[in-house]
This record gives sequence, C-alpha cells and structure tokens, in this order.
Amino acid sequence: MKHSKGRKFVKTPSGKIRIHLKKKKPGFHKCGNCGKVLRAVPRLSLVKFKNLPSSKKSPSRMFGNLCSSCARLKIIEIARKR
Repeated sequence: MKHSKGRKFVKTPSGKIRIHLKKKKPGFHKCGNCGKVLRAVPRLSLVKFKNLPSSKKSPSRMFGNLCSSCARLKIIEIARKR
C-alpha cells in the first residue's frame, strides 16, 4: 500500500522512535492553454512562492502563463488580425 507522505523513523533523545512525515512537493505549474508543464516557473509551495520577486514568478516575455509554442501561436494570431 502506497502512503501519501514519506515516513522517516526518528529516534528521540529519550530512546523512543517517532515517525516524521515528509512534506510533499507541490506540482509543476502548467500552461493555461494546452496544460504542458512550464519549466521557467519554480516548483515551490504557495507560501514560498508568494515571497519571490515578480521577475522569478513567471517568464518576463509576453504571455508568460503560456508555454512557448502556445505563446508563439497567440502572437501569430494577433499579427494576422491586424
């Protein structure tokens, strides 16, 4: 049976054995259009992500919430409408 969190057995100074549960890593951020994983965005918990500077939260290019291929298609689509 698979456990939801990793378990680590720790021996306390009194000699008893206790279980410490490891924290789960948050999932990857995904493209808003196709759902592909965004590699430029760090994989942090929301508390740590909140304290990051805005330059590290998403790519500084246009349509930073989309993957590069979806952003390219979006830019081409906008250019064709003009």
